[in-house]
Amino acid sequence: MWVADMDFPVAECIKDAVMRRAESGIYGYPIIPEDLYQSYMEWWSSRHDFDIRREWMIFCTGVIPAINSIIQSMTGPDELILLQTPAYNTFFRCILESNRSPKEVSLGIEGDRYVMDLEALEKGLSDPKVKLMILCNPHNPVGRIWDRDTLIKVAEMCKEHGVTVISDEIHCDLTEPGIDYVPFLSVSDTAKEIGITCIAPTKSFNMAGLRSSMILVPNKELRQKVFDGVKRNGVSSPNTFSVDATISAFRYGKEWLDDVREYIFDNRDIVRSFLKENLPELELFHNEATYLLWIRIPYETPDGSNIADLLTKNAKVMFSDGSIFGSDGKGFIRMNIACPRSLLMEGLERLKNSIMLNFK
Repeated sequence: MWVADMDFPVAECIKDAVMRRAESGIYGYPIIPEDLYQSYMEWWSSRHDFDIRREWMIFCTGVIPAINSIIQSMTGPDELILLQTPAYNTFFRCILESNRSPKEVSLGIEGDRYVMDLEALEKGLSDPKVKLMILCNPHNPVGRIWDRDTLIKVAEMCKEHGVTVISDEIHCDLTEPGIDYVPFLSVSDTAKEIGITCIAPTKSFNMAGLRSSMILVPNKELRQKVFDGVKRNGVSSPNTFSVDATISAFRYGKEWLDDVREYIFDNRDIVRSFLKENLPELELFHNEATYLLWIRIPYETPDGSNIADLLTKNAKVMFSDGSIFGSDGKGFIRMNIACPRSLLMEGLERLKNSIMLNFK
């Protein structure tokens, strides 16, 4: 229950597209067809009421390779990349492996949900060494969708301080039914001027192994820098199967995705009820997107080790330990609930038994 992919078979339309390609027997270098770009444009227009322009689009093999390339193209070794913590742990890896340094700015907490601390963000952005901000929208690991007014303020502050925004929107289709996310580039002309957005079908349709994403860059000057970096890092060409799978997902996968979202958020409600009844001292934070839950566990392990390591050892169930998500994550676990209900219940029972054994 740690890594961010799903325990559900892909939609039949994706499987069929891959099988048709496999049956061709030819797996050479693919040329990116115009249909791939069109499928992204059609999906964002119909699903999110946002019109993507064809000239903004740059193919990349994944959101993380894209972020790596952008960091290396847009910053120098003595410059900083701002993260709002707790933040997806691989962002830290991208920064550190590029010989750059992260600057952590804590999110705020209001009741059972996280919010942006705009005052703290403004202070962080005012550091002259900060050149990039990685925005996670919806946010991993806390599952928040950032509202339009907040995103407008983020864009304005970043422009004022000369900071470019990378908006990772890979979880944007995994929202609670009836709730949509707000694309960063849609909120203002300022966002389009300073924003770079990374999108993909891979989380939503459980096809991360096929390696496919798109980078959106409205600003022509920024777009050239991003394109040069992606080409230089060798992550600008798709594999044989990813093109067909992506087109099929966006064109024919809507009903499958809607069913999966219903199932995931029913799972979330089950977890909430289970914790309230059995482990009320554990604090589940409100989420409206992703299949990842953020849970505070108010106990210290006997030897000071990570709580997730203890749960893996004693309960035989794996969670992501909050400490990997930055300094604000200690005492938390991240839980993946994109799994069959029987497996979810087994994981919850193991969690309960381990907590009872070790802390009560």
